[in-house]
Amino acid sequence: MFNPNFPMETENTVILAMDWGERRIGLALSDNLRIMAHPYGTLENADGIYEDISELARERGVGLILLGLPLTLAGEEGEMAQRVREFGAGLSRQIPEIPVRYFDERLTTSGAEKALADMRTKGTRKKRRRKKPDVDAVAAALLLDTYLEFLKNRDVESETDW
Repeated sequence: MFNPNFPMETENTVILAMDWGERRIGLALSDNLRIMAHPYGTLENADGIYEDISELARERGVGLILLGLPLTLAGEEGEMAQRVREFGAGLSRQIPEIPVRYFDERLTTSGAEKALADMRTKGTRKKRRRKKPDVDAVAAALLLDTYLEFLKNRDVESETDW
């Protein structure tokens, strides 16, 4: 997977992370310095999705799109990972100037559900039922946060996916 000749994406630009799902896509954005990950919201995975993401990427100054790759617990790619890669290929055709990368997303959704449950119990006495879109956006933020930590600990950032 390592390719030393692969051009680096522009530093000091925003990373748009996505937790892809058949019905909706959770979104998170980094800051320009790529230090913090922030849940952004969700988009319905329907006709026009590539155009919606393209518009968001241009508005927010995105320099990299990061897609969570749902590997099995054994680290292998299954049908869902293939569908994410097909979606990523569509994004690359729609927005060829912004690189698309893939990053292992194992356990991000369960981590997001746990984080939201912790927030509910600590933040209020009333238990509010969180909507699925909240979980998707938080899962995307956890994916992005993990990726940002990964980059901080790497000497070489030129792999296409990890």
